[in-house]
Amino acid sequence: MVDDPAPRHRIGIMVPVEGDRWIVTLASFHDDGPPTEPAAYADFARSLPSPLIADVLAQAEAPSPVLTHRMPTSLRRHVEGLKQTPAGFLVLGDAICSVNPVHAHGMSSAALQASALDRAITRHGPTSPGLVRAFYRRAARAVDVPWRLAAWADFADPRTTGPRPAATDLVSRYLDKVFRACHTSVPVARQTLRVQNLLARPETLLTPAMILRVLLAPRRTPGLGE
Repeated sequence: MVDDPAPRHRIGIMVPVEGDRWIVTLASFHDDGPPTEPAAYADFARSLPSPLIADVLAQAEAPSPVLTHRMPTSLRRHVEGLKQTPAGFLVLGDAICSVNPVHAHGMSSAALQASALDRAITRHGPTSPGLVRAFYRRAARAVDVPWRLAAWADFADPRTTGPRPAATDLVSRYLDKVFRACHTSVPVARQTLRVQNLLARPETLLTPAMILRVLLAPRRTPGLGE
């Protein structure tokens, strides 16, 4: 993954798949969408801080045209606050919380909601009148972390608009230090990956020991870790 946070906020991701092939994804925020014409697409990749993806594209043969996806906004519906719900129906997945796909949390969020539904059914029974409300309360807790992570990342771009979560600017400044520390601190990098993959809560990056590692990391020799 290559990230160019400012001023254009362009991202490039290259992932291996079966058949000796790779999926290449180029993304950007707001009105700077990657082009679909092959030469312009390659130029967009070349604009990233690292030439790695552009070099691969220059030597690779594309098995399909460039496909695009546009998402105008992230959206969270607080269904846990509904006073009435239709009997026999509930919503799940993006209907509750849809976030910017560049953060790769959409399927994980849906899976966490499915797990919450399983626990609600186990406790209340599939025909219980209170099942839907119980699930929505659990679902709200399940999507809270991916929603906050996405919002913090999106609001790091000054062009993003909308209701800001509490302390967004402060958190964004700290996360910038965390990401820089990942280059030289193995413990910080490992815990950051756990948070990004929803295996740990963001608060684990705010323990006294972790804060100390984040603050000391820039003084260490790059590449040596801890």
